[in-house]
Amino acid sequence: MYMFSMLLFEIGSALCGASTSMNVMIVGRIMVGIGGAGIDLGALNYLSKFTAPRTRPIYNAILGISFGLGNILGPVIGGAFENAPALGWRWSFYINLPLAAIMTPLFLLLSLKHNPMPSISTSQKLKLIDFLGFVLHVIAWFSFLVGVTMGGSAWSWSSISSIAVWTFFGISFFCYIIQQSLCLLTTSSHRIFPVHFLRSRTLVLLFIATAASMTALVTPIFYIPLLYQFAHGSSPMASALNLIPEIAAFFIIILCTGALLPRIGYYKAIYILASVFMIVGGIFMSRVTINTPNRKIYLYSILIGIGVGMMFQIAYDIGMSKVSSVGAQDTTATEESGGDEQKLIAYINFAQVGCAGIALSIAGCIYQNLGVKKLQEVFGDGVPVEIIREALGGLKGEGLGDMRPIDGDVMKSALDAVVATVGNVYWLVVVAGVVYAICGLGMKWERVIFEPELEGNRRFSVNYEAIV
Repeated sequence: MYMFSMLLFEIGSALCGASTSMNVMIVGRIMVGIGGAGIDLGALNYLSKFTAPRTRPIYNAILGISFGLGNILGPVIGGAFENAPALGWRWSFYINLPLAAIMTPLFLLLSLKHNPMPSISTSQKLKLIDFLGFVLHVIAWFSFLVGVTMGGSAWSWSSISSIAVWTFFGISFFCYIIQQSLCLLTTSSHRIFPVHFLRSRTLVLLFIATAASMTALVTPIFYIPLLYQFAHGSSPMASALNLIPEIAAFFIIILCTGALLPRIGYYKAIYILASVFMIVGGIFMSRVTINTPNRKIYLYSILIGIGVGMMFQIAYDIGMSKVSSVGAQDTTATEESGGDEQKLIAYINFAQVGCAGIALSIAGCIYQNLGVKKLQEVFGDGVPVEIIREALGGLKGEGLGDMRPIDGDVMKSALDAVVATVGNVYWLVVVAGVVYAICGLGMKWERVIFEPELEGNRRFSVNYEAIV
């Protein structure tokens, strides 16, 4: 499955690079998304099987670093390709092909094989999949993201389109809840969402806190570059470099937390302390103006990076110690049905990756709606709403691009309005920090005990596996 996901990812990348229309690009991006999700979950499952519990947090931290590294290098490398006449934007996708050619042989040579259901044929395994739950999950998720993204920007909130999408979301989500609760066309051990985890207070709080941490991470990643494009007229590539302080802090802290968690064990203290950094950093970023010096912006973003890094990956490690507890255990969950460990990985990953889409959709909704309102107050009827939306979306050159010929005082007011709008988006980080603090306070004051070793030969090749 891991190799199939990698193959799908590479085919999608090649399709995006060779695309000649938006429809082809969309199909390619869907393939990249599915393949990327499989790679991410595959790596997490490998670590759960082939690393000792005591060393697993540091390897999970390495995976978290790769995620952050991709987020900062993506815009930089993409911008470099775009500015290189001999290459162009298509190489932003083609670059994945030679990387896969290098990594695939290493993975095939060094990886260990694990078949959790050796006695079951492939056709029998396919019958165990909760296809109805999968379809309802996708429909509910997609309709929610469309409603948040399009509402107030492309559609008015009271329009027929908005009402239809939100109604469709409500119906599909209700059907999803009923199907998962009653195990319709599936079984309790094979349903797509591990409902029995909701009996554990810790696992519920870990899910919510992980979603909040993702909100605090992706908001600066997307809106710090935007701030520099508007406030300083920086190019997309140059503005992405301003993420380095936050991502560097994120890298350092996530490694330190991964190394210290097995020794400290008291995860509640980590969650509460992390929330303080997130709240303080978010409040300061919400007050940034066009005249705020870079050093202060860097400091504020570092505070957010520290807070997120402290707990970005530890939910996997804490959750692994909780899935065998009486309150969360599904008595029908065995290795033949996937096991609670694998369900825990998918559960936390859903909060981590899935809620990133929600966070960005809500942030985009705030940015577009407040931005249009503030700029309309500045320009009056002199600039069409469509032009304002394009400018906010970066489709009008760098900063406000084609709108630069407007009177200098008006332009300054417009830039102030956009920067203030970006600041308003950072209240999402503050809210995420508050939610995180509530989750931390609600957790038990207990120490997670990590076993020193894995049984049998699972300890072999763990270093190689982590490197791959």
